[in-house]
Amino acid sequence: MSGKRSKPKNASWWSAQIGAWERSGLTQADFCRARGLSISSFSNWRSKLLKEERPETSTQTALVRKHPTASKFITVDIPVAPAPLVRVSVGSVTVDFDTLPPPVWVAELGSFGGR
Repeated sequence: MSGKRSKPKNASWWSAQIGAWERSGLTQADFCRARGLSISSFSNWRSKLLKEERPETSTQTALVRKHPTASKFITVDIPVAPAPLVRVSVGSVTVDFDTLPPPVWVAELGSFGGR
């Protein structure tokens, strides 16, 4: 079986593809089909790069009393999940996104608001 092996693609290359997809207004499937990309590789790289940009959790330090009647405080690290970057609300539905959704998608979602 003769087949061409493509060069391995690195994080920088995938980041550029994901940026182009975000600006395109296409679904992931349509974008990948048009560029001859594997949708599963695209999704895996997108998830990986998002995690690198935004850690799952961070910690915040707080002073708390060991006991309600205690006069001394102790320091406690509390895990804090990051807030979503984008929140879109239409009527009673709210959707949170880690990245900006394509503009075409937001416009289409907005058209459902009056129904």
